[in-house]
Amino acid sequence: MNKALDEVEKSTGAAALITTGEGKFFSNGLDLNWDGMNPTFIRTFVEGLFLRILTFPIPTIAAINGYG
Repeated sequence: MNKALDEVEKSTGAAALITTGEGKFFSNGLDLNWDGMNPTFIRTFVEGLFLRILTFPIPTIAAINGYG
């Protein structure tokens, strides 16, 4: 995921990041019971990918597919 974000961030001119899911779900969410027992995962996820997407310098769009 970080490689893809690097590529979008290095682009010149007009750009946007569009994320999509595959199959029936865009995201199944986080398993908070498991995550709570794995603080290393939470720290890595929040300080890594989640924070990067929240502060990404290019407009982002989520093309959310769903059950249907």
